[in-house]
Formats: sequence, C-alpha cells, structure tokens
Amino acid sequence: MEAIPSALSGTGTVTLTTYDWEDQYVGSYTYGYAYAVPDSAVPTISSLTAEAVNSNSVLNGWGIYVYGKSQARIIINGAAGAYGSTIKTYSIETDPSIGSSTTSSLLTGILYRTGTINITAKVTDSRGRSATATQSIYIYPYSAPYFTENTAYRCQSNGTRDEVGGTYAYLKSYFTYYSLGGRNSVSANMVLKQVGGSNLVNRTITTGTEYILGSGSLVSDAAYQITITLTDTVGGVTTYTAEIPSAAYIMHIKKGGKAVGFGMAAGEDETVSFGWPVKLSTPLEVTQGGTGGSTPATACAALGAVKKTGDTMTGNLTIQSSLYPSLNLKPTYNSSTKLTVFEGSYLGASSFAAWEDATGNNRRMLEVRTASYESSMDNAVLLRTAVNNNWYSYRMFHAGMATPVPVANGGTGGATPKAALNSLGIFFAETLPASGTDGQICLVPV
Repeated sequence: MEAIPSALSGTGTVTLTTYDWEDQYVGSYTYGYAYAVPDSAVPTISSLTAEAVNSNSVLNGWGIYVYGKSQARIIINGAAGAYGSTIKTYSIETDPSIGSSTTSSLLTGILYRTGTINITAKVTDSRGRSATATQSIYIYPYSAPYFTENTAYRCQSNGTRDEVGGTYAYLKSYFTYYSLGGRNSVSANMVLKQVGGSNLVNRTITTGTEYILGSGSLVSDAAYQITITLTDTVGGVTTYTAEIPSAAYIMHIKKGGKAVGFGMAAGEDETVSFGWPVKLSTPLEVTQGGTGGSTPATACAALGAVKKTGDTMTGNLTIQSSLYPSLNLKPTYNSSTKLTVFEGSYLGASSFAAWEDATGNNRRMLEVRTASYESSMDNAVLLRTAVNNNWYSYRMFHAGMATPVPVANGGTGGATPKAALNSLGIFFAETLPASGTDGQICLVPV
C-alpha cells in the first residue's frame, strides 16, 4: 500500500492504491482526512513601511515629515497566510487626524499634527487568525520664518533717537525659524527707501544686530520705509514693514499739491497721512468704512455684531476650516487648560470631546459617523479615547446594530434565541448525553 503523503494540511481527501504480497494491484480507496492546524500557524507581515510624500522639492530631498506640508504613504508589505490560509482583510490605524485604511496601503492627506505618530497594521487570514505590525513617524513643526521683535526710528549717527533732526535710521530686528532638525536655514533682506521714492539701502541683515542706515541722507520733511523680508530654505516668506516718520508738522502739503500730512510730512501722492490720532466729533458711518457708533454697543448694533458676553445670537453660526472645524469651550478657573470641543471632520464624523489639556493628547470623545463614512451601524457611534496620544475605540451598543451585543458586554452574543442560548453555553440534544463539560447546560425535549 502507498504511504500517506506527508504534506497534507487542513481537511480534504487522499486516494491510496493497495497491492497484494505478490505486488498485484488490489484496488484504490479514497479516504477523508483532517489535520489540526497548530495555534502557532498565524499569518505574517514582512514589513510595515512609511515614507514621506512632499510636493515641495526641498522637503522631498530631505525625506522628512513636516506639519502642513507633507503626506505619508504607509504600506503593508509581504502579508501571507500559513498552512494554506489566505489573507482576507487588512487594516491600517493611525492618529484619527491622519486617517485609516482597510487595504494594504494608505496615502494620508496633508499632515496637520506634530510629534511622533504611531501606526498599527493588522492582517486577518481565512481562519480568522491575525498578525500585527507597528511603525512610527515623526512630524516636524513648521511655519514660515517669523519676527519676535523689531525696533526702527529716526536717529543721529551714533544711534541716539532724534525724531526731529535725525538724518539716519536705526534698525534692530529679531527673527527666527523652524530648523527642521538642522536642515532648514533663513536669510533676511532689508530695504530702506523714501516713501514714494527709490531705494537708499538694500542689504542682508542678521538677527539681533544693530544697524545705523542712510549715511546721513534722511531729510526731515520726508517719511521713510524699512521693509525686511525673511525667506527660509523651504520657501516660506514673511515680511515686516516699519515707517520712519518725517519731522513733526502741524500740516504739510507735498510739493506739487498731490498729498497732505497732518502731524507729519505728506506721504505718497493722492494720500492723506496722519501723524496724530484721529478723533471725530461724530462717528464715521459704516458706508464710509467706520463702525457707525460711538460706543461698543452702538458699533456692534450698526455692524450686526455680537459682543463677547451678554448678547443672544439668532440664526446659524458657521465655523469653517479645511479639516476639523471646531468650537472650543475653555474654562479659565485656576488656570485650567481643559477644553470641551465640538468638532466636525472632513471624513464625515461629528464628535463631542473632553480634553485634559490644550494638546488633545489625552481625551475622551463621543463620535457619530455618517453612513458614507461608516456603513455598518455597529460602528456608527463610538467612544474614542486618547491616552498619551495613543488612540482606542469602543463600540456603543444600540438597537440598530447589525451584530449582537457580546456576552462580555452584558449581552447574549446571539441574534436569535437559539444562538443566544448557544453563546451562553446552553445546547440542545435529543437525549440526555452520557457526559459533558462541567458548567454546561443541556436542554432535552420531553
């Protein structure tokens, strides 16, 4: 008789041919078999990879994730079953603001979070067995370079402030930028010019350095403008403009009569410049660019505005944002940083959340999802939690769910009476069995 093949697994049939002692054919017989698959036979994931996707050529060359600039491409590689099983489902879970996927890959939207983001991938095979893999990415905080302090005024040659007779301009500027792990840098270009005239100085400056500008050429009856432009390697640009006013005048009419100044020299043609505060005897009407009111209350009424407190707003309030428009309720008692947040998601979800602090890394939230975002009623309503920026989801049980409430959550685990009894360890038999498992209940018809 032939030997039983050694490569059998799972269940199936095998045909064996038998011979007598003289090696004469006797017959072929088909047998069924069932091999138990060991618990260790679980699917595998070769790797979980994540890469930065940047349309910005500089960032693309650096290969880093940057707030408001980058996307992330996440891929489950080499998922395979074991002992003949096949992969049936995939899932990729990340921070909710980044997204999730039920396929083997995920291309996120633009990343609007910073810090370390944890990613978990899971595959489930045809036997219902699973394997997971984890990965993390770091998202650098970023915005365009910015100024922290600027000082500019008319001065003497030694830097002493002199708003009347000074023929130089004093400048000291502090600015900074996001280094992106030491990859980024910033340059600052400064231009000094007479208002309505040509450039007097055009040069590069450094942060925190004092500059005496103009070489004594600033005249008393003209105003001057200093413009500083910051540009970083990524391409972010920020501009600051300061005016060096002319010497004091009660009233000054520019030569040619095309501009007038009050309390200062006249500026550009077809302008009126004020060096003194403007005080009107009657409020400037809304149609003329004013508020139409002489008090905050009358100004709000004229503009149709609502005060910070005390007023009741009628109609609908629309809060619009690219990804997550939110309404934040912020108590201030005892320097509290806790928040209550009503938030809408571009994915099709609304949430009511309690934040432990302003970061949102620790919170609990009730989330309701639309049918287009979550077709199953099982996950239409979730309790979601963030613990140190690690996210967890818990089902909220309700009558509209497609699947029954599990026994572990106080349910029967079945959608029919018989299924419920089976879940509770109660089974049917035609006659009372001779033996059973301790704790089981058997129902026998009478």
